[in-house]
Amino acid sequence: MSKRIKYLISFIVLISLGISLAMNISAEELDYVPAVTIQDENPVYGEKNIDGTVLETLKKGTIIQVSQEDENWYKLQVTDKEAGSNQFIHTNNIELAIVDSNEEQGLSINDINVYDKPSSKGAFLNEIATGNLLTYKKFVTGWVQVEVEVNDQLTKGYVESDLINKIVNEVESAVTTDQTIVYNNPSEGSQKIDTFSKGKLLNYLVLDNGWYATSINGTYGFFKGSTIQESESNPVQKSGIALKQPTKVYSQPNTNSDAVKDYASGSKLVYRTFIDGWYEATVYVGGIKYTGYIDARDVIEPTTEVEKLQGVALKDQVNVYKGPSHGSGVHKSYQKGSILKYETFSDEWYKAYVYVGGKKKVGYIAKSDVVEPTESPKQYSGIATKEPTLVYHQATKNSKALKAYSAGSKLIYNSYIDGWYQASVYINGQKQTGYISSKDVQGLPSKVEKLSGVAVNSKVHVYQGPTKDASVHKSYLKGSILKYETFSDGWYRAFVYVNGKRKTGYIAKTDVIEPTTNPKTLNGIAIKHPTKVYAKANKNVKQLKSYRAGSNLKYETFIDGWYKATIYLNGKKRTGYIHANDVYQPTDSKKLEGVAVKAPVHVYEGPTRASKARKSYSKGSILKYRTFMEGWYQATIYKNGKKETGYIASSDVEQPTDNPKSLEGISLNQKTHVYSTPSKNSKPLKSYHAGSLLKYETYINNWYRATVYVNGKKRTGYIYSADVETPKADGKITSGIAKRYHTKVYSGPNNNTKTLKNYREGSVLKFKPYLNDWYKATVYINGKANTGYINKKDILLDGAKQTTQKGFAAKPNVYVYNGLSKKSTKLKGYSLNSQLTFKTYTDNWYEATVYVNGKPKTGYISKSDIIDNQIKPRSFVNPKQVYSYRDMVTDINQLEQHYSGLINTEVIGKSVEGRNIYLVKLGYGDTKITINAAHHAREWLTTNLVMNQIDQYSQAFAKGSKYNGYNVRDLLSKVTIYYVPMVNPDGVTLNQFGPSGFSNYSQLIRMNSGSKDFKAWKANSRGVDLNRQYPAGWNTIRNLEYSPGPERFKGLRPLSEPEVIAVANLAKKHNFKTHVAYHSSGEVLYWAYNAAGSLRLTSRKIANQISNQTGYWMIPQQSNPSGGGYTDWVIDSLKTPGFTPEISPHVGPRPVPISNFDRIWNQNKSIGLMLAEEAYNNRNKR
Repeated sequence: MSKRIKYLISFIVLISLGISLAMNISAEELDYVPAVTIQDENPVYGEKNIDGTVLETLKKGTIIQVSQEDENWYKLQVTDKEAGSNQFIHTNNIELAIVDSNEEQGLSINDINVYDKPSSKGAFLNEIATGNLLTYKKFVTGWVQVEVEVNDQLTKGYVESDLINKIVNEVESAVTTDQTIVYNNPSEGSQKIDTFSKGKLLNYLVLDNGWYATSINGTYGFFKGSTIQESESNPVQKSGIALKQPTKVYSQPNTNSDAVKDYASGSKLVYRTFIDGWYEATVYVGGIKYTGYIDARDVIEPTTEVEKLQGVALKDQVNVYKGPSHGSGVHKSYQKGSILKYETFSDEWYKAYVYVGGKKKVGYIAKSDVVEPTESPKQYSGIATKEPTLVYHQATKNSKALKAYSAGSKLIYNSYIDGWYQASVYINGQKQTGYISSKDVQGLPSKVEKLSGVAVNSKVHVYQGPTKDASVHKSYLKGSILKYETFSDGWYRAFVYVNGKRKTGYIAKTDVIEPTTNPKTLNGIAIKHPTKVYAKANKNVKQLKSYRAGSNLKYETFIDGWYKATIYLNGKKRTGYIHANDVYQPTDSKKLEGVAVKAPVHVYEGPTRASKARKSYSKGSILKYRTFMEGWYQATIYKNGKKETGYIASSDVEQPTDNPKSLEGISLNQKTHVYSTPSKNSKPLKSYHAGSLLKYETYINNWYRATVYVNGKKRTGYIYSADVETPKADGKITSGIAKRYHTKVYSGPNNNTKTLKNYREGSVLKFKPYLNDWYKATVYINGKANTGYINKKDILLDGAKQTTQKGFAAKPNVYVYNGLSKKSTKLKGYSLNSQLTFKTYTDNWYEATVYVNGKPKTGYISKSDIIDNQIKPRSFVNPKQVYSYRDMVTDINQLEQHYSGLINTEVIGKSVEGRNIYLVKLGYGDTKITINAAHHAREWLTTNLVMNQIDQYSQAFAKGSKYNGYNVRDLLSKVTIYYVPMVNPDGVTLNQFGPSGFSNYSQLIRMNSGSKDFKAWKANSRGVDLNRQYPAGWNTIRNLEYSPGPERFKGLRPLSEPEVIAVANLAKKHNFKTHVAYHSSGEVLYWAYNAAGSLRLTSRKIANQISNQTGYWMIPQQSNPSGGGYTDWVIDSLKTPGFTPEISPHVGPRPVPISNFDRIWNQNKSIGLMLAEEAYNNRNKR
C-alpha cells in the first residue's frame, strides 16, 4: 500500500471521529421542550422510520420532552440510557405544550376532575366543585394546567379547558335593572339558585362566554348581563330641587325598596351620578351616615343664570304651582291670554312670584303653559274678514271684546304670538292695547293690480264683504269671464252693478282662475264624437258648434282644462271654448308596422271607438300606420279607390320587436304549421312533422317569423310560439325507469307520432334532456340506431324522490316479487290486511324492502294488491238528486282517484251520440259478478242506486268495517264486482234535459209525437228499446212497437245498438258467476226465463236470497216467455244465473220519484255484497 493511500485513510478516520464527537456534543446541547401524546397509542421508534422498530408505545396524554429533528420527527429526551439514546416519535402523535404561558383566572362550570396528565384516562388527583375560582395556565389544546392539593402538598394537574370559563373583567359596582335569575351553571337550562330583585347592588366577574358570575354563599352563581348596569366610575356631583312631596332617598336604586330619608318638595339636595335614572346620595339619619339613592325623576336641576321674562298664558287655565311639579299644590291660576311675569328656573319650569292672601309666594309655571311674544314686533295692515271682527282684551276669544269692526274694515296691528296680533284701539278717547285673532284678518297687497279671470265653480258669488258669511251682491255661472283687482291674501275686489248702481264686492280667490298670460296657438284633433265648442268654459252651457271626431281644430291655451277657439257662426266671428279632454295634439308622427291582434281590427273615422269603422282587418293582418296620440295610431286606407285617413286603437295591434333574434326550435305538434299571417285562422304555407328542427326569429308576443320555400319561392311565414320549443343544449346522459305498462319511444316529441319501440314497465332506459316535457334517446330497430323521444311523464329518474307510504294487503295472498311481473320470483308473502310499508315507483307497482334469510332485498308489490293507508273514507255520490250522466262521470273519476287500486274504470263502448259507457270494477278478487243499470232512459234512479253501492262499499273497505253484517275488506279481496252504472247515457240525458244538443234533434221530436217532453222516454237516441235488443227469444218478443219511438221498438236486428254490443261483449269476455240488470217498475224479481236443470235450481236459490232481502215478488217461470232482455240472454246463451229486480212500485210512464229512494236503498243496499259472497262460496259449482 502506498504512503499516499495510508495518509488518505488516516485522514478519513480522523474526519469521521471528529464528526462523531461533534454529533455527541450536539446531542447533549439540544433544546428540549414539553409535548403531549395525542393519539390513543403513540409508538416510539429507534429510528426515523414508521416501518422501523417500535421501542415502546405511549398512552394518550403522556408528557414527554422532545426536540425537533425535521418536519416529520421529534427526538425524545432519554433518561434511561439502557433503552437507547436514539428514540423518535412522529409529529402526528404529539402536540407541543405551551411554554411559559401566562396565568389566567376562571370559574369551574361543573364539578371538574383533575388528572395527572392531560387525558381523561390519566390518574385522578382531586376534584374542583362547580363555581370555584381557579388559577391556571394553558397547556395543550383542550387542557390547562392547575395546582391542586394532594396529600397536603401542591401538585400540578390537568383539567379540560371546556369546563372553565375565563374571567375577562371584574366589575366592582353595578345594579340590577330588572329581576335577575342566578343559575348554578352558565346555562338557562341549569338549576336556579337565586333571584335578584331590581335595584340590587353587587359586584361580579365578566366571563368569556357572555355570562356574568357573582359570589353567593361562598360559591359563584351565573347570570345574563342584559339586566345589569355598571355604575359610573367617575361620578359627578350635582345639586337640585326635590320635586315630590315627599322626595325619598331609597336604600337601593329601586322605588320598591325602603326609604332611608324623606325631603319636602322644594328642598335643595346634593347627590352624584350613579346609573341611568338614579343618583347616589349621602344622608345622615340619627347622626349615622348612610348611602342612599334618589330617582332622577324626583329632582330637578335649576339653571345657573336667572333671566326675567314676560309671556302669555296659552291654556284655558294656567296654574302657578307650589313646586316645580304638576303634582304639587296650586298657588294661583290665570285665564288663557293673561300676561304673566316670571324668571328662568329649569329646563321645564319658570319661577314666579305671586301674592296669595296678601303674602308673597314663590311658585312655578310649566314652560309649556306660556309663550313669549315676539321680541321685535312687525306692523301690518289688513282687512277684517269676520262679521264682526273683534278686538279682545286678552289673546283669547274667551276674554272681553274691547271693540268690533265690520267685515272689510281696514285694520293696523303688530305681530304678537302665534295665532294672535296686538293692536291699539281707542275707547272713549283712551288708547288701549287689544288682541286680534289671525284667523279674523287678511293682509292687504302692497300694490293694486287689475285682473280678469274665469269662474271655476258652478256658481261664483260676488260678496258684499271679504267673507263667505257676507251677503251676495251678484252671482255668475261657471266659465264666466270676470274682472277684478287684487285685495287681500284670499280675496279679490270687484265692482258690480246692482239695479243700476255700482257696488263694491269681493270674490274668493278659490272661485276664479286667471287665463294664461301668454296663450299659445295649437293644432289638434277632435277625439270626442262629437267634439263641442261651448259659449263658456263650462260643459253645462250652450254649445256654439260641434265637430266630428278626427276633425283638425285650431285653438289656443286658456285655463287648466280648457282651450279658447275662434269660430264662425252665420258668418260672424265668435269666441268659444273647447274642453282639453275632447282634443289631442298629435306628436311628430313616426311610421310603424304592426300586427292585428284582435278579430277584427277596425280602422275608425276618428280616434274613438264610438266613431264609425271605415275598414276592418282580420287577426294577424300586417298593418302600416304612424304615431298619433296616446292609445291611437293614424293610418291611411283606400276605400272605393279613394285615399282616407283613419285611426287604429293601439291595443288592437302589436309592433314586432326592433331587434329580432334568430332561434332554432323543435316542432311539437303532429303537424306544426307555418301560417301566412300571425293568426291560426290564416292559411298554412307549409307544415312540419313533430320533431322537425325549424329556424325562425322573434317577432311579436306568441309568434315567431320564419322564411319558407313554397314551390321554389321564398315566402315569409309565422309560427305560433307554443308549437315549437328550443331544445336544451346537448346534456349529460341520464338513466331512469319506465313507469308505464308500455313505455313508448316516439319518432317525434309528440304522443301522436309513430311509436318506434315499446319498453316494459320497470325497464332501465338511458336518454338525454331535450325539451321541457321530453327526453331524447337512441333506440335500435333491426340493428339500426334511431333517434326517438320519451315523454317525461313516462319516466322515473334515477335518484328521483320517492314517497314512503303505508298500506295493507287487499287480497288473501299478497306477494313481493323480485321484478315487475307476477311471473317473477316471489320474495315474500303476506296475508290479507297485513300492514306494509313501500315507496312509490311506477304506474302499477310499488317498491319495497323485505328481509329474506335476514338480508334486505328490494322487491315490488302490485298496486292492485294494496290499499293505501292514506285513503280516508269519503262520500262522493249524492243519490237523492236528478243524477245526470255528467254527475256520474264526475263521481266515477273522483272515486277512482281516491280509492286507487280498489276501484278501476274502463270505457267499454260509446253511445250513439258518442257518450262513454263506463265500467267500474270494485275489488281485487278473481271471482267476478256484474251489475248494470239504466237500460231504460226513464229508469235512471237505478244508476243512483248502483253508484251509491259503489260509494258505500268503498268507504267500508277503507275503514275496515263491516257493512250490514258483511266483512267488506275480506269479501272484496276475493270478489270483484263489475258495475255498468248507465247502459243508456243518451236516453238518460234525453229524458232529463230534452233533445237540445242532440245531432238528430228534429227526428227525436218526430219520434216523440212532436212533443219536446221526453219524461216517458225509455229508448236510446235512435228510438230503440235496449232491453229488447238481446238475441234470446228476439223473434218472439211480445207487446212491440214497429217503428222507433219512446219504448218497445226492438230494432231491425238483435245487437244492432252500440250500447247493447258493449254490454254483451263485456258479459262474453268475463266468467261472471252472477248477472244483475236493475230496472225500476213493480217491486218484482225476474229470475228464470227458460232456465232448466241445475241452472234453474241455482237461480231459484239465489232469487230466494234476493227476494228475502228486498221483499220483491219472484215472477214465476212461464212456458212461453217474451225475451230480448239482458238477463234473458245471459240465462239462455251464457247459461249463467241472471236477475232483473224492478226496484219501485208502479209509477206510470215517468221516472221514479227521488222521494222513493230511501225505501229502495234499504231494500238493496247490501245486494251487491250478498251476491258477491254467494258467488265466492259457490264459485266452483257453476
